Amino acid sequence: MKKIDSINSFSLISHTEPDRKLIVHLREVYKKAKKKFDELDINFKLLNISKDEFKQLLKIACYCHDFGKTSIYFQNKLKKDNLSIKEKKLSEHGLISAFFGYFVAINEFQLDERLASFVFMAIRYHHLNLDNSEEMQKVDELEKILEIFKGIKKNSKEVDSIYYKLLKLENITEKFEKFLNEYKNRVFMEDIDYIDPYFFRFKDY
Repeated sequence: MKKIDSINSFSLISHTEPDRKLIVHLREVYKKAKKKFDELDINFKLLNISKDEFKQLLKIACYCHDFGKTSIYFQNKLKKDNLSIKEKKLSEHGLISAFFGYFVAINEFQLDERLASFVFMAIRYHHLNLDNSEEMQKVDELEKILEIFKGIKKNSKEVDSIYYKLLKLENITEKFEKFLNEYKNRVFMEDIDYIDPYFFRFKDY
């Protein structure tokens, strides 16, 4: 699939008033986060992580945190005032973005599960009320994630182009779909109650 090259050719947006292109927003978030990181005096030894590893986590989390906004459901939400209950649910982007970030950390950057879990948690909880965090990770949410992903596939050309441009990832939509299907099969075979990234052992897709 031919990738989109020019920034002006990207159409997905992250916010309105004014409209802001998603790819521009992701770059701005990373730029600000990196600036803040450079100003901090972090004790990496205490965290049991190297500076280079932390930089990788920061980049992945910033670029993947709004992945779910690429769905047609979220894009429609930005243009529509009155949403049905179903439309509101499918326009959510936090959990699928957290799984995507975790997947990218493990599969594309070859980070271990401990480090990748930092990405998952950073993305999952940056918009979440911690009082209901357990409720939000019941396995029922997985069906919603799979439905949201169908809406992301509708924009797969631009999604692949965004993540190639930002992180040099190839065919990332297709790879992530394989992961989600494998994860779904494992979850229902094992009959677990809560979504947990550690439950899945990643393969190379």
